[in-house]
Amino acid sequence: MTFEDFKILIAYVESNNNQFAIRFEPHLYSRSKYNKKILDLIQTINECSLETAKVIYCSAFGKYQIMGFNLYSNICNINENIFIFCCDNRLQDKAFVQYLLHRYKNTQYVFFDLAKNITKELEYAEQIANETSSTSAFLDVLRTNSEKFKETARFIRRYNGAIFPSDHALDYFLRMFYYYDKRIRKKGG
Repeated sequence: MTFEDFKILIAYVESNNNQFAIRFEPHLYSRSKYNKKILDLIQTINECSLETAKVIYCSAFGKYQIMGFNLYSNICNINENIFIFCCDNRLQDKAFVQYLLHRYKNTQYVFFDLAKNITKELEYAEQIANETSSTSAFLDVLRTNSEKFKETARFIRRYNGAIFPSDHALDYFLRMFYYYDKRIRKKGG
């Protein structure tokens, strides 16, 4: 799997590759702390009310589902209206790369090894799936062999915040596994 394939994989896991996907996070909205500088920037760029800026701040956008506060911070440096962002695949790809570089401390590792190492772990998961008789048995093997999925677990923790082998992280892993098999491996990537 190339890095381009990896981007496609994550787009399918996050939004079924829907560049217009929006997911509001009400638990973030109800909190009382916002970064005022980011909120002001959102309000200025989007020419919107403070309440609308808070909704943008607390929502994930695009095929990679990057949070508004990350898009408008120095992590992604988006300087466009959120609607322009959703309509521009290249801008979304750029934001995804910037977000990964930030989460992996600006190392080139992201581009050279991340996709390759996760591919190995997904192929190992495929071996396990072929040897188990049910989904629950497969999940049990994943839980008890979590050390074999260090790279994928690291990615999930940094990108999604879920800690492997929690149910949330396993769900994310299963979606990666499904889309890898359906979208990437089947096409010969």
